[in-house]
Amino acid sequence: MPFTIAKLLESDLRGLRLVAGKPSADNVILNVNVIENPDSYDWFQPGDFLLTTGYIFRDDPKGQVDLVRKLRKLGCAGLGIKIKRYWPEIPPAMITEAERLELPLIEFPVDYTLAQISNYVNNELRVREDSIIRQHMRIHEMLLNSTLSGGSLKDIVMQLVELVGNPILVLDDAWQLLEYAETGSERVPLEKLFLLAKSQAPFPTEFMETLPRDAASFRKSIYRTIQVGSEEFPLMILPVRIEYTTYGYIVCPMLNRDLGHLDYIALEQAVTVVALERSKAQQFEEYKRMIRYDFFEDLLEGRIESAKAGQHLAELHGMSADRPHLVIVIKVQALKEQTIADMVAKQVLLGQVMRRMTQEVHEACQDKGRHVTVFQRGHKIVLFLQLFQDEHEQFSTGPIKDLILAIQSRIMKMSERPKTLIGVGRVAEEISELSRGYHEACEAMRIQEGFSDSTAIAWYENLMVYQLLESGVPQSFLEDFYRRTVGRLEAYDRENESNLTEALQAYIAADGNISQAADRLFMHRNTMLYRVKKIEEVLQSDLKDWNQMLELQLGFYIAQLLKKK
Repeated sequence: MPFTIAKLLESDLRGLRLVAGKPSADNVILNVNVIENPDSYDWFQPGDFLLTTGYIFRDDPKGQVDLVRKLRKLGCAGLGIKIKRYWPEIPPAMITEAERLELPLIEFPVDYTLAQISNYVNNELRVREDSIIRQHMRIHEMLLNSTLSGGSLKDIVMQLVELVGNPILVLDDAWQLLEYAETGSERVPLEKLFLLAKSQAPFPTEFMETLPRDAASFRKSIYRTIQVGSEEFPLMILPVRIEYTTYGYIVCPMLNRDLGHLDYIALEQAVTVVALERSKAQQFEEYKRMIRYDFFEDLLEGRIESAKAGQHLAELHGMSADRPHLVIVIKVQALKEQTIADMVAKQVLLGQVMRRMTQEVHEACQDKGRHVTVFQRGHKIVLFLQLFQDEHEQFSTGPIKDLILAIQSRIMKMSERPKTLIGVGRVAEEISELSRGYHEACEAMRIQEGFSDSTAIAWYENLMVYQLLESGVPQSFLEDFYRRTVGRLEAYDRENESNLTEALQAYIAADGNISQAADRLFMHRNTMLYRVKKIEEVLQSDLKDWNQMLELQLGFYIAQLLKKK
């Protein structure tokens, strides 16, 4: 139990009397000090119990009242004054001010020296400190033995729940649930406050917005409240952190009782033990990740020469070597939090975002019933999407496009709102072709980045013509070709405030079908027919001639390419 003003008044020191500040009698005494001169305020700290004979203030009524005010402002536990030496009694003005400010003011008889009072208080503080140290060591041993004896994170959490009498959640560094346990006697079931699904954030998005996102700033425990209906519940969140590494967070919702002194000790000790457990788990995961990373690096760079070895290693990492795959690459271009100055914090945040994106990819594929192999490569997330044996469609339409759009939607809904670009290569019929598919996806993203709609999905098969046009074709030739084709039509639109260019694009996209082109632009078929004839007149072309149509289609590709440059 802490040593308070009330405990001091109940002690063996007879004759002590509380003359003011009774509502604050539970103030905890952390240290005892003597006021020797008026300039000693800088040495006092919150929790100090101050002693004085009053000699230095005996002829200074203003200084007497100022003393009470300053000690209250400093957060001192109380003030003890020895009477009948220099003061016959404590001045009424001091008592009045101490009563107003609720600062405990104690008078003690002339029989006691300041040293006697000081020694008694210090002895009481030492006894309690020794008790706290013993309790500290007992709690530490209980938690540490739990992990050293081969106990899991679940065992540590259950031990902690027993110590603090409240439920406990342990989250990873991306705020996703690792483990939790309850006492069984909670006032409100835990599932009403949190989402209790492993590898998912237990907090709602609006609550997450109140938490520190900058890892460098979150070094100490914080308090928050979480609301269910009209009732609010306090909770304590402690970062599981060693030096610059954050391993996760311990969350203690106070559903059964408030936390006491020993509970805080238990939670602080648990931080060290959980950090040890998480560090051990992360080292093992890092070892597995390195083996996996080395394999995929060799695979993407074409360093696996033996087809048989490649198939064997692919199967060890969960891939079906006899099935075709589509390579999809997601590149993180920027995060919402671009103002974070600390580089370490930036990297921590990026790592958290990449892991959450990977989780979102897995869940999107699971929802669509698709098998996928996912791994990180720098600022990119690489997907090897397993295809069905007969699945050789136009992938920029249909189920594959729907899957990629679902992934894109999930990423856009993340609280960090990362800006991404998605590239898709051609089908890899064999494991050895995955390298080609990866580089195609990256090339598709490179081309797409220069266009106005840089967030669109970059399909390599749709962008091959751009790659062809970029490979050594003189700029002057491209500009001349553009002017002779769609450039003339765009110039006509500008001069006449018409929209024939859009009509031509719809006509080409509909493979020359008037009705379908009209539907694309939500216009009547006859209106579309009129515009097609007008286009032929302006360009002096026959849109039924597919050689001329090919030239116009190339003209649109070149127009995009010139705008990009």
